[in-house]
Amino acid sequence: MVRTTVLIALLGLSLVACSNGDSDSDHQPLTSTVVAESSKPTSSSAQPTSSGEHATSTTAPTAAPLTVDDSADGTEVRLVPDQKLVVRLPANNSTGYAWSVQKVDEDTLKQDGNPEYKPDPQPEGHVGGGGTSIWSFQAGKPGDTTLELVYFRPWEEPVDSDKRFTLTVRVQ
Repeated sequence: MVRTTVLIALLGLSLVACSNGDSDSDHQPLTSTVVAESSKPTSSSAQPTSSGEHATSTTAPTAAPLTVDDSADGTEVRLVPDQKLVVRLPANNSTGYAWSVQKVDEDTLKQDGNPEYKPDPQPEGHVGGGGTSIWSFQAGKPGDTTLELVYFRPWEEPVDSDKRFTLTVRVQ
């Protein structure tokens, strides 16, 4: 009995779907009618629209990471919350010098993990070549902060003559 009812309903729907597409203003496409009358939610974020159909809201995509290098020293960048900032600075770990964050408001810009060091390609057997120190940060709440990194030997106190990298970061 239930099978017969389901078959009749499916046959009726098939006939409606195969109709010649009259331009009658009361006629709605099959998908709109089925979706609007469905008792099952299509997703947790489905919302009925003014036409009675369900529209699924989507989250805006996260902004692409912004990568800067030492040429950005003294400049300003703008980020949106949760956007990633990558800072690539020249370094040479064989000298004992390393970049270190000296100043930043962590509510506005938080360091994301430990920095990474990538040595430059060197001829075989070459010792003491330079490379790149790579820092990742994540934008937090809206606001302004100054990101300051200093290149010094960690067992010594930073001095004014040490290399510095400064970036004004605006999170909007």
